[in-house]
Amino acid sequence: MQPANTPKYPIAYKWLSYCIVAAFFYYWLFTTGLIFFRKSITAVSPRQTAVYNAFWRQNWKLFASTYIYNRELKLVLRDKLNPAESDTVALVSYAVSEKRKFAPFNNYEDALDHLLYRIMNGLEMQLTAKKIALQKQFPNQPDSFYMQQSSLLTEGDSLHQTDLQNLISYGKYVLNKKNIDTTGKEFQLILVYEYIHPQVPPANVVANGNAATFFISTFKNL
Repeated sequence: MQPANTPKYPIAYKWLSYCIVAAFFYYWLFTTGLIFFRKSITAVSPRQTAVYNAFWRQNWKLFASTYIYNRELKLVLRDKLNPAESDTVALVSYAVSEKRKFAPFNNYEDALDHLLYRIMNGLEMQLTAKKIALQKQFPNQPDSFYMQQSSLLTEGDSLHQTDLQNLISYGKYVLNKKNIDTTGKEFQLILVYEYIHPQVPPANVVANGNAATFFISTFKNL
């Protein structure tokens, strides 16, 4: 009777198994913490950001928070001589429709969509910071005051014009793609949150139906 063959590297296999289990446990513990505390990996552990994004990043949405609203960026185009004549282009909806139109070969459209959302995120961070500062300086004002003033401050902030200018550039790109004549016209950008049923806009925000206005720019020349 032949003796059973023993593993050549039993200790190495044992410790490798331990390392795999430990890495798996650490990954899920870390991911669960990010989910429940709703903070980015950069804020929680900046030194591990590169490792997490390179090896452990996941895009699936099993534990993602339920969306209570969709964002829409509207470009309002009106005639300078006759302001009553206006047209509205939904920039986010256009980006989504382009992704669907060219799927599955939509890498370019998908990149534009991601870029649009990153720029919108940057703009919203500026608006939120200015709104919080206004609420501290001028307490107990209606939300329309904070929305309008934060919009004006963001437009006039020379240090943070990149996001706004990129959104304007994207709006011009969409107008060109849709072959919309811009001669003698001016434009305005409006960022709204369109709440998903059964969610509704908070009582103290500037809302029309299920949509709450977050940012509204002044009219500018194209």
